[in-house]
Amino acid sequence: MLAYFFTALGIGLAVGLVAGLVIGLVGLLTFNLMPLFFVAVFAILVGATWAFYRLSPLLPAAALGERLGVKAAWAATAQISGAVLVAALILAISAIGIGLVIVFGLFPISIALGMAMIAVLQWAYSMVGISVLTTVYGISVQERSI
Repeated sequence: MLAYFFTALGIGLAVGLVAGLVIGLVGLLTFNLMPLFFVAVFAILVGATWAFYRLSPLLPAAALGERLGVKAAWAATAQISGAVLVAALILAISAIGIGLVIVFGLFPISIALGMAMIAVLQWAYSMVGISVLTTVYGISVQERSI
């Protein structure tokens, strides 16, 4: 379990650091063009999510005690990188859409209800994310079919 945690932490820090630096650079270049900045940030976050899922076979491998390198994980997911990008887009768009519905629909009614629904949403996205991770690992590393 610690191997999984530290692997997830390492991937998250690496992808997050690169995404943060790129967002900072885009912010400097588009500081007067807010709509362009938001579109660029969305694209960068989708790209970061895509990169995370491309590297995600490292997590189940760590949980199973198997050795898998970063290059091997990236190469293993090369054939399904388009499907991983579509999954990243669907997750990002649905998270934003459902989050906005909760924030603008429930928070004016009740902050407690809105916070509870955000917690449920986070749990649901965690479960979906874990299932995507294991599916990517099963397809790309273990060569299972869907």
